[in-house]
Amino acid sequence: MDLHMGDVRSRDKDNIWFAGMFFSRPAWLTDFKSLRRNTVFRAFSVFESLMFSPFRSLFHMTMSRIQAIFFFALFWRSSVWSGWKRVLGQGTVIAFKEIPFRRLEYSRYTGWGWKEPVSHIYLEPLSVYFPGLRYIHLVRDGLDMAFSGNTGQLEEWGQLFGIPAPCGENEMARAALKYWTAANNRAVEVGNKLLGERFLLMNFEELCYAPRQEIKRLSTFLGLDPNALDLDELCGLIQMPSSIGRHKEKDLSIFRPEDIIAKEKVEKRIDRIKSQ
Repeated sequence: MDLHMGDVRSRDKDNIWFAGMFFSRPAWLTDFKSLRRNTVFRAFSVFESLMFSPFRSLFHMTMSRIQAIFFFALFWRSSVWSGWKRVLGQGTVIAFKEIPFRRLEYSRYTGWGWKEPVSHIYLEPLSVYFPGLRYIHLVRDGLDMAFSGNTGQLEEWGQLFGIPAPCGENEMARAALKYWTAANNRAVEVGNKLLGERFLLMNFEELCYAPRQEIKRLSTFLGLDPNALDLDELCGLIQMPSSIGRHKEKDLSIFRPEDIIAKEKVEKRIDRIKSQ
């Protein structure tokens, strides 16, 4: 299962190119209807060029990075000069900090892809730009995520789901649960409708508790023979974080009953689709 996942990745294996381009919400993107397909497609083209640049010459690799930096600054972000300077500065550091000087070989890989949680926001245009796209949507327990310290997506994208910026710890948890519910409900609806059998739902807790079973599901989805894989080795790569079940030690009375009901409806919808 040798897939090219990008030459520059974070500690969590997130694709830094995709995160750099798409994690922050552009100023012009105020709702999903305002997604400018032409602009987004240009961004996908730049991202694709970055992903494949390690297979080409050092010159091409360098030019791809320069193109990406200026695209971020001039077309994707706001027109505020301070924003341009920030993107140009940070982009240059990321682009050339870990530039590989050895060309990769196509023959090594059976395919390519990326990992970046915010991909679900762009699922509709992704399904059009990459017509053969296979999308894996990994879902964690909603209540556990409500108490997560990682609120980046909520802060960047909550507005698109009608969730105002929260104030205070309890408000943050309530807003995070609402975001989990709305974001996953939309991802499931869009993915199931547009991708069908090319959309795979996976549960993070099930992956941790029953890795062999879930890895078999994943390999089948990717068109691989589970019997040809070293399942013991793959299972050994999965580490259960201590944050699983953290909501059991929290005061759940801070959540409104209707928000709990909405979360449970999404969970049931996910279970129903997974069982099909």
